[in-house]
Amino acid sequence: MQQPHKQQNWMPLFGAGKERPIVMESLQKVHTMIGMAIYDKHLGAQDRRKLALSRRDYVYRRNLGLRLGVGFGYLVLAGLYFGYLLFVKEADVFALFSKQTLVRTLAGLLVVLVVYTVLGTVMHRKEYDQAEARNEIYERKINKLARLQAQERTYDHESIDGDDTSSHQTI
Repeated sequence: MQQPHKQQNWMPLFGAGKERPIVMESLQKVHTMIGMAIYDKHLGAQDRRKLALSRRDYVYRRNLGLRLGVGFGYLVLAGLYFGYLLFVKEADVFALFSKQTLVRTLAGLLVVLVVYTVLGTVMHRKEYDQAEARNEIYERKINKLARLQAQERTYDHESIDGDDTSSHQTI
């Protein structure tokens, strides 16, 4: 007893000049594998590094580096400004390093750090969420590929048991 044939898509091979049948499930597998390969090549390694940490740890680590860089940059700019006041404007050294100047400088540093921390937290959470979403899509593609392979194995066993050799076609 012959099994009904699966729907086939006729497609010419590149420059072959002949048309050969390709089973639709095979095309789905190819498209799924292509999508997975593109993800692996472009974003896969980066996303896996991000997702190796919890969301909280990832955001904390990224913000720590951001705060250190911003704090260092702020202190360098403050040093340049004080150097300008000392050497170009010839300001009084004791008036320049008074308690009021120190408090204003540290308050400015605190405000800059708070602003960058809030912005960095929002930005890094969004990055992590996007990586998580891409990874979920990747896992769904893996499951889809496994389902397609299981269906193909089931179909191959049915056609072998039914002695239907016409369903085994090559590309």
